[in-house]
Amino acid sequence: MENLTIRLTIGAAEYPALVEIWRSAVEATHVFLSPSDREEIAAHLPGDYLPAVELRVAQRDGRPVGFSGVSGDELQMLFVDASARGSGVGSALLQHAIRSQGVSRVDVNEQNPRAAGFYAHHGFEVAGRSERDDAGRPYPILHLRLATPWQLRTLSDLRAALPGAEVEAYGSATDPASLDAWSDLDVRIRTDAPVDVAAALGAPIWTFQHSTTEERTVVRTVLADGRAVDLSILEGSAVLPEPPSDAAVRFDAALAATRFGRGNELIGLHLTLGVLRETLVQGMLLADRSEGTDHHRFATGEDARARDVLRALQGPLTPWTALEAFSHFAARLREVDPSYRPDATGLEALIRRGTAGRTS
Repeated sequence: MENLTIRLTIGAAEYPALVEIWRSAVEATHVFLSPSDREEIAAHLPGDYLPAVELRVAQRDGRPVGFSGVSGDELQMLFVDASARGSGVGSALLQHAIRSQGVSRVDVNEQNPRAAGFYAHHGFEVAGRSERDDAGRPYPILHLRLATPWQLRTLSDLRAALPGAEVEAYGSATDPASLDAWSDLDVRIRTDAPVDVAAALGAPIWTFQHSTTEERTVVRTVLADGRAVDLSILEGSAVLPEPPSDAAVRFDAALAATRFGRGNELIGLHLTLGVLRETLVQGMLLADRSEGTDHHRFATGEDARARDVLRALQGPLTPWTALEAFSHFAARLREVDPSYRPDATGLEALIRRGTAGRTS
């Protein structure tokens, strides 16, 4: 989205350019519209439709490449020039509408599944359906609403589960418009009673980090359903399950997936390399076992397998890279300890939630 800016329209003088963007977008996406309906809508745009909404224009290198129109809390229109499709213009316009203009509703043609998928990716869900559009034309409409993010629902559930405690969100949850599918939930809890973390969060804990000072107990969790919740418990204590033997590696893999999901390859790769390093450590333990010593002047049978871990880094760096690295680690640890039972459910759920754009 380099050089992309979003601004208010300059008014009627800009309408012809916006109509051309509309034509370009509709020709590429609204193939179900009859030519006569298309021309009728285009004819009403300058005099009726565009003046009736608050217009924002996406501009790149001085040229308009998309626009949105908002009325109240409803997104009435969002169109991107065909030449700029897939470059982030639509997402930028939508996020601006949500965060700066309070948009929570939008209607979309049912016969345009790509548009419906776009809004679903950004947290909208179907709230209703109409057989015809607003003008009575035979084009079914899906009525979408912005879903309540899981972070806010979890916050509400925590308050219900801990009625005697003060439960307060901090971080991104204080600005719901900034939440995305990769956001965790940061919560501060003041209570003099022990907090059963899994029970309060309503799901098994897949992995966690835990530290205690005189002032607070901090628990960073990844749940089996993919939610990531950090609790700072003031005065009280935390009731936690026995940590899995691979808790630290699980946690680093989850952090790596989140970083990759947000495009932060530097930190994501750093964390992933840590997981792979632990994989190599298991290989060294196997070499010690097979050779009967931890002193190896020459190659062992494990050296031939050392390069296997690099398969996790083949191809693009994505959240699935973290899962691939964790799978290598788990397989090697299983060889060292046959009683070990690999479990990637929380990591898989976190990645599915993030890559599907799920805020629900």
